[in-house]
Formats: sequence, C-alpha cells, structure tokens
Amino acid sequence: MNRSQTIVFIDLVGSASAFETLGNEQVAGAMARLTRWISRVCESCGGEIIKRLGDGVLAAFDSPAAAIRASMAVQSRHARHLNRWPPPMRRGLRVGMAAGEVVRLSDDVYGEALNLAARLCEMAGGGRILAAREVMEGIGPQARPPRSRPLGSLAIRGLRQPHAVFQIEWDDGASTDFLTISGAIDAGSASGMPPLPKYAITLAREGASATFRSGGMPVLLGRAPQCHFVIADPRASRQHARLEYSNGNISLADTSTYGTWVCFDDGQHTELALRRSSCVLHARGHISLGMPCFEAGALVIGYQLRQEAA
Repeated sequence: MNRSQTIVFIDLVGSASAFETLGNEQVAGAMARLTRWISRVCESCGGEIIKRLGDGVLAAFDSPAAAIRASMAVQSRHARHLNRWPPPMRRGLRVGMAAGEVVRLSDDVYGEALNLAARLCEMAGGGRILAAREVMEGIGPQARPPRSRPLGSLAIRGLRQPHAVFQIEWDDGASTDFLTISGAIDAGSASGMPPLPKYAITLAREGASATFRSGGMPVLLGRAPQCHFVIADPRASRQHARLEYSNGNISLADTSTYGTWVCFDDGQHTELALRRSSCVLHARGHISLGMPCFEAGALVIGYQLRQEAA
C-alpha cells in the first residue's frame, strides 16, 4: 500500500570505535537501551518504529511536524544526558529525514524518501538534523515552523537529482534564522531579472593560498600535479574534490576514496560529510580531506568566498 509519510533515520555517530575500546557486550547493551529510548520518544510523538538498526532507529510519521518534534526531543535529551556515558561512547546522534510516497510491504517501507533520509543521516554530523525541503513544506499552517537554515541544493550519493536541504536548529542557543526556502534564479529567465552573482574563492593551507574565480571553474583539489590546488599529502586522493559554479553558487563535490568534510564558520561549526556528493559553500569555513575537520591530524583547507562586482 502506498502512503505519504515522513521517514526519519536516527543513529549514533562512530559507534564502531566504541566496540573496539569497550568490548562487544558493554556497547551492545548500551546500544539496545539507546535504541529502545529513541523508539519510545518517536512513538510518544506519533511515530511508528519500522526497525532498529543496531545503533539507530528507522521511524515513519504521518505528520512532518511530528517527525521534527520527535527528532528535536531526541537531540535535546541526548545532549543533556551524554556526560553519563563512558568517554568512548560520548558521541552525538545524527538525524536525516525526508517526506514523500512510500510503499509498505509487510513490516518494511520502500521509496525515494527512505533513500534520501538515509543519505541525509550519513551526511549529518553529530548533533545535527538534516531535512529535505518536502519535510519543511509539509508543515501545516497551524504548526509553528522550527528554526532552520537552508544549506542549498545538495547532490546526494545514489540519487539522480539534487535536493534542497535544511538544517533544523534544536538547541535554544542556536542561530535564530527562521524558515526560508531559497530558489536559484535561472540564467535564462525573463529579461529584467538581476544577473547571477559571481564569486571568487580563496583556499589556504599551511601558509600557501590561491584564489579562483567562478568564471574559471571547475577547479580540482587533490594530490595529482595537474590539479589546480595541489595537496602534497598521501592522505589526499589524486583528484579529491572539485569546485563548481552553477546558478549563482559555488559548490564542492567529493570525488575521493575516503570522503570530504565541510565545516561552516557559522558560530555552530555545522559539519557536512560528503561521499560522492556535493554541497553549496557558504561565506567561509574549512574543507577536510579524508576525515572530519576536528579530528587530530585532519588535512584541513580554509576557504573564504567573496562576491565580485557584476
């Protein structure tokens, strides 16, 4: 049977290393308690638990607002209780959600919304909630929209079309940006529309820097000598990532073996994990090759965007 639902993936970041440090029995017991607790929170908000996934939960909601409410409650309560956990297990939860028509067969669900929610969960950093635009648009007029920040149109691994993605702010101390849905201006639209903005991006690492203009893109980053920005480090892939300009935005696409992380300098250190996917870059931040930005020894490149005169 086909139904329109909001699909939510919630899981614990980096649980594999906890198994290595603490042993299977202790961590497995903690994971079981965690997934039962997440399930209870989701069910209390009207969600249906489709399955538990070892260190996470897959849930379905008839209401996008209920899905958001459950995800925010899970993040808030987990953050308050995290210090009670053994140090190797003090890891954040990540959430991805998408809405659309799903197919229910027996006790499982199938559909693009399921695939998109899973990919967004992969891309979210610890303590983050990423939601597809359809979730935000599905919030009824009677419900107050959550604080959120548009991350632009992202290319998602395994999906043909890019998707507009929002980060939902669950922390009371987070930015107070309210819900906005951005739309790029088509360069071929009717006359009288303003021209698309042009940008220059400066990349810097270990005292070396280079500036690239949107008109000269794509720009390749990697270990190979033919790359435009060469990183002479064996941890970088030969062609690790690519800067592209389209529809008035500069985006970063991962083309590597081990992934690329982007951390925005937005006061919240928002971090996205890219694996054969891409994201729109904002203002300034850091690009890390092969591991998260804040891990010891990370291979980090600073970046800063500057809009140029038309």
